[in-house]
Amino acid sequence: MLVWFLPAFLILLLIGLPVFFALLAAPGILLWLNGQERDLALLYRNLYNGMDSFPLM
Repeated sequence: MLVWFLPAFLILLLIGLPVFFALLAAPGILLWLNGQERDLALLYRNLYNGMDSFPLM
C-alpha cells in the first residue's frame, strides 16, 4: 500500500491540492480502490477525533 501512497500523494500535490488535503485524500482513495470502505470510515473518524483534541486547538 505504501508503494501506491507516494505516487497518489504526489499526483494530488501536482494538481494543486494543499498538503493537508493531499495527506487526507491519498489514503482515502487507496482504501476506496481496494474495497476497504470499513477502514475508510475508521480513517475519517480518527481524523475528526484528532482535530477535536484540545491541545491541537
